[in-house]
Amino acid sequence: LTIYSSDISNNTSEVAGGGIKQSGSTIRVFNSTISGNSATGSGGGFYGVGGILMMNNVQITANTSTSKGGGLYLQTAGSVLNNITATDNTANYGGGLYVCCDHTVDIENSVFYNNSPQELEYSNSDGWPNVINVSYSIIEGGQNAVVMYSNDSLYWGLGSSDSDPLFNDAANGDYTLQASSPAINAGNPN
Repeated sequence: LTIYSSDISNNTSEVAGGGIKQSGSTIRVFNSTISGNSATGSGGGFYGVGGILMMNNVQITANTSTSKGGGLYLQTAGSVLNNITATDNTANYGGGLYVCCDHTVDIENSVFYNNSPQELEYSNSDGWPNVINVSYSIIEGGQNAVVMYSNDSLYWGLGSSDSDPLFNDAANGDYTLQASSPAINAGNPN
């Protein structure tokens, strides 16, 4: 499934995946917005179990989960997140991103900022090693703010920081960057 130039907003799920729910397939999301969605279960914006997820140039904002993963919930889903802005998402665990059950998530050229209660969280109950690779990205609080457990690995690569991305007007939903933003011209040079 490929989703391109779409606005997935203001949806509600009584289970999981307020915006998008994927199970065991490959899904690609490009040049889209996932915003204002809610789920009683996990994955306010996006819920993925199994399969492969590729996102590029996606804004994931103001999504809510009463469980895990306000912005994204990824369970055994190999994922590449490039040029993602995940902000103002909320959940009980992993406001921006919650990762579970032995797969790798690559985050590059992205911003995770002002998600509650934290930007990135690993599962503490699956017993499997979870891996997150971060490069050329802004993660509020930096690598020390990521909630992880004994089997988990966080690779904090080149160009990553915990700087304020300087959105133009986040309070009113404008997540474009100010001219002085540390994210401008700071992505992977390749």
